[in-house]
Amino acid sequence: MMVATLLGVSLLEPGASAAPRQKHGVHDSSGQPGWTQDSFSLPITAGPYADSSGPGTHAETSTVYFNGQWLMYSRHRSYVDGNPERYTIALSMSRDGTNFTYRRDVVVPQPTVGCHSVTAPKLVALPANAGDDGEPAMLAMVYEADSSTPGPGCPSPLPVYQVGIALATSTDGYRWDHNRIVLVPKSAWEGNTVSSGREVGNVGTPYIEYAGGKIYIGYHGFSGLSTPPWLQRGVAVFDGSDPTNITAVDDDGNNNLIHPASPITFEDESGAPETDPAYSAGYGEADVTRWHGAPGGAHGSDAYYMVVEGWQGSPFCNRTDTWEVIAIAKASSPLGPFLLQGSPLLPSFQGGPASHGGSPSAPAVAPYTSCGRDLPSWQYHDGRYKVILTGNNKTGNQRIVPTLGGQQATG
Repeated sequence: MMVATLLGVSLLEPGASAAPRQKHGVHDSSGQPGWTQDSFSLPITAGPYADSSGPGTHAETSTVYFNGQWLMYSRHRSYVDGNPERYTIALSMSRDGTNFTYRRDVVVPQPTVGCHSVTAPKLVALPANAGDDGEPAMLAMVYEADSSTPGPGCPSPLPVYQVGIALATSTDGYRWDHNRIVLVPKSAWEGNTVSSGREVGNVGTPYIEYAGGKIYIGYHGFSGLSTPPWLQRGVAVFDGSDPTNITAVDDDGNNNLIHPASPITFEDESGAPETDPAYSAGYGEADVTRWHGAPGGAHGSDAYYMVVEGWQGSPFCNRTDTWEVIAIAKASSPLGPFLLQGSPLLPSFQGGPASHGGSPSAPAVAPYTSCGRDLPSWQYHDGRYKVILTGNNKTGNQRIVPTLGGQQATG
């Protein structure tokens, strides 16, 4: 039996099956994060933009094992109405979970759901019944629906929000139904301050998780204001197991989601609020995976692990005053608080604090690398928990296997 440590927690699965599963026990241990490169192929086309033959060049991803095959969804730089800056969501498929082939665009801009672009997909596979176990029968996807820029197909006037979070469902991975906006900014930390008729910030980079008969939708709130932290993360809750019952927001931004008034809390290893400068500008794209502990067993209870971007200086790409790290955090509840590991999984590679790979005074090298090696998502593959993220130069994607305490995070 193989045991691996992740964020001071040991993950194990007695009698681990070769089938892709996400059920692991946990108990206390220790270990510092590291990683190894893993082979991975998600084809893209050459040039500054990808065309309809492949996913986008700087793309968020989400991967699920469903109906006997691997499905990966990603942002796609598609020439919608002749505009290469309007994005769609693409489906790529794989038999082995490593070598993916583009199939088609499955979500596209719609007049009332991301009339300009749709990006940042994250998925969860849901069981056929209300229990937590069983073969998945439905996929639920959350994604950014961008209506920030007028263009063909956009309503007039545009909505007051610039970006909302949309939800869709599918029973085959190809056809996605019931696309609707389910979450928009409602607080200042989420960006609902209005200037010139539009909100100055946005919500986005969502993820979706299912546990205990409830659905959890995590997301960033970008305040758009003049002082940090600009990016914080919230979690909305649906008290039910069927995502088709989550309603679209009304004109006041309300629906049957429990919308949080405050962001979730990130803590350091002492349990105090995290104050490391590496996270002073906020927390960006994130993904959460769940480990199941045996009820009342020796290995503890459920735990939720987040892989998340941390930002310092600003939350914007391609700036010499901006540094980004990738970190792992753990919580006993989908609502947090999330305990950050002592050191980032991936330090900044454009300067940053000495403890995180450099110094803020270190010269930046063009092209600036404050983005790249970012946009992380989880994949449980071949008995290991892996992180998919963009290439170092923002082109293409790569996959790494976190290692802690000298061992890989495995089942």
